[in-house]
Amino acid sequence: AWTGGGTTTQVAGEFAVWNTDTGKAEHVPLRSSKEGAWVGNAEYSRDGKRVVIVGRDHAYDVNKPFFCEVWDTTTRQLVGKLTGFEILRHASFDSTGNRVAIASGKERALIWDLDTGLRPVDLPHRQGVWWVKFSPDDNTLLTATQRSVHLWDPETGQQRIEPVATSGRSDPASGFNADGTRIVLSGSEGLL
Repeated sequence: AWTGGGTTTQVAGEFAVWNTDTGKAEHVPLRSSKEGAWVGNAEYSRDGKRVVIVGRDHAYDVNKPFFCEVWDTTTRQLVGKLTGFEILRHASFDSTGNRVAIASGKERALIWDLDTGLRPVDLPHRQGVWWVKFSPDDNTLLTATQRSVHLWDPETGQQRIEPVATSGRSDPASGFNADGTRIVLSGSEGLL
């Protein structure tokens, strides 16, 4: 994940912030593989003030749950944490950095409002959800499974259209164009 300031998160068994100009860590890792943690996804908020990470406290213990954490990049303080998931694939901020969409490998996506702290909105699916992304205006949430794409109203939790079948089989990733009128979806088998 990139910020406008030229830093990136390095996710290779740990979570740290690296300067892309110098190649050196700017901050001590918030989570480290030395603690047994595994981080599978990290993404900055649009303003770079927060980072969301998805991972597992004990990488090789299948009985340990996955977590989703949001960190303040300035204070290095934990803003919020959700735990107890069997599997999580991806998390993404809305444009304000106050809501996080979470992709669960277990037939659901969640919308977590960090300001209210209320129980996340649950968006049920028929397959595991691999990818989530808010539209640029935050009025639509895209979720992708291995075989379909869904568009949701993030305020009501209602689907905007019927799910669209895709030809993909694994690891979908997706995004909106700048005005939110088009979607691109890719997977390990190519563009879908």
